Amino acid sequence: MSSVSTERRLPAPIHARSSIRVDADDLRHAVVSLLHSWWMPTPRCRRWLDNPFYRSYGVLTMCRMRYTLQYGVVVSKAMTARWAQAALDARWTPLIEAALAWSNDNVPDLGETRSDSSMAPGR
Repeated sequence: MSSVSTERRLPAPIHARSSIRVDADDLRHAVVSLLHSWWMPTPRCRRWLDNPFYRSYGVLTMCRMRYTLQYGVVVSKAMTARWAQAALDARWTPLIEAALAWSNDNVPDLGETRSDSSMAPGR
């Protein structure tokens, strides 16, 4: 009688299977391109910013974009938010902290995101 193994192997995560390298300057170029197509078209962006969940997303995305422009790598939004709190002007600290605290139960106002986009890279 032969024994049949029921062990299943899961595929390796994509980062473990690929060796794709992205040049830091290519990443920076992509961030600038995304910034111009996503954040800068103010009327469309302003409509999105009426949603408090999107405001948190926008703040954390701006942190990630600024980090990527400076270091040429992409890391987690939480990591870049902590970096931004230390690296940017202190006036951004409360806004970033509120965005980090976002959850379905805790919806921060983040009203500043509707009136001031100077956190955006290049501003």
